[in-house]
Amino acid sequence: MRKVAFFLVLTFVVYIAATYFLGGQARQQYFALLAELNASEVVKVSNISYQQGLFYSKAKTFLEFAPSLHFIGHGQTLILDHDFIHGPWPVNPGQDLLSTHPMLAMVITKIGESTEKQGAIPVSFGLERATSTWEIPFIGPVLGNLSVPLVEWEEDRGKVGLHGCQADLVYDYKNSTIQLQVDLNQIRIASQADEFVLEGVHGDAFLGDTEAPFLNSQVSLDIASLRARAMHGPFILENIHLNLEGYTHETLVHIAQGTHIQKIIVNNEVYGPLQWDLSLRNIHCQVLETFAQHVVDAQNNKLLEYSSDMTRTLLAHNPQVHLSRLQLVTPDGDLTATFQGQVHPPAPWAWVSPFLLLAYVDLLGEIRAHEPLVQKMYRQWAKKQPGWMGDEDLSVLKRQYRDQLATLTKRNLIVQAGDELTSVLSYKKGQLQINGYSVSWF
Repeated sequence: MRKVAFFLVLTFVVYIAATYFLGGQARQQYFALLAELNASEVVKVSNISYQQGLFYSKAKTFLEFAPSLHFIGHGQTLILDHDFIHGPWPVNPGQDLLSTHPMLAMVITKIGESTEKQGAIPVSFGLERATSTWEIPFIGPVLGNLSVPLVEWEEDRGKVGLHGCQADLVYDYKNSTIQLQVDLNQIRIASQADEFVLEGVHGDAFLGDTEAPFLNSQVSLDIASLRARAMHGPFILENIHLNLEGYTHETLVHIAQGTHIQKIIVNNEVYGPLQWDLSLRNIHCQVLETFAQHVVDAQNNKLLEYSSDMTRTLLAHNPQVHLSRLQLVTPDGDLTATFQGQVHPPAPWAWVSPFLLLAYVDLLGEIRAHEPLVQKMYRQWAKKQPGWMGDEDLSVLKRQYRDQLATLTKRNLIVQAGDELTSVLSYKKGQLQINGYSVSWF
């Protein structure tokens, strides 16, 4: 019996010692993270207070956002309250349960109350209900969760509401990868004249490199509906799917983006589906990184300063753009298009003039549309022109359309087969062709 008691006491002492030791390790990790974040130009952070206990510790962090990010919230700064629950088996106060696996610490963060002196974003519109939970393991990826039940605020121009946001994150610091899943019930922005509602959002993302997240990534986004109401009438998109994929090969990045929208409603007219597939190839990594860095740092003057060097670097690696598919289904017929373009590495002397650079550009595009759709688009364009007389001009408009279509087909700029109109454009080595016929620039 004494041996059992001694073993229990020893276990308790070891656990207390381990908890105290891991509390110190959590504190070191916290201040190391602050130092790492301060190396960025996006946000500056500082510790307001840190109270270390045996099983729990508390901390306050002050964040100041970069000038380019002043659209965040209602101000420029933010205060965060942290509860550090020490390992090796943290007890979550909200659940009163031991964690299912050992870890260094569990960190629960909420937005703290601001003071006039600190000048932080006021917590008065529901952000106090937002909670993030981080599980920091001894070995393996960090697990994070963000929950925002409801955020609403009202301004002079209208109301903004965010209803039910949930995000789960897995950060593998060893391999510098992030997996993210986001679910959002609704975002609503409304005023007396306008309204914007986004519903049923689900997103998945894998970022293969945290230092250049969009160069090695896979992102998928599904949206149930997007509704907008303005003075020109309602606008609705339903069942939207977007995907983005990027990968690098040596110093070049390749990006592919696809979009599918099942239904589009404009002024009670139904269109869709609308879909397109777009890719960028042979884009130099340094150009993207430099551009992104200058945009984040709000250094617009430096962006202009380096634009010439970035353009030279970009064009020297045969950049390409491919629109492999664009298709829109309408009640008046379909519209389809394809396009591809590339720039061959220019000779040094070609940089003397933009016109000399055109000799290194290759373009190939094709567009097809049913004639009833083209007629409708022409009629809508004409109605917006000054001097439109309404129904009195319809007969004149029809005659003008027929005359212009006859002229374009006679010059081989448009090929008509039944009710389908087609135009194929090709530009290579300074020579422009439309539907197989050479066209002079002058």
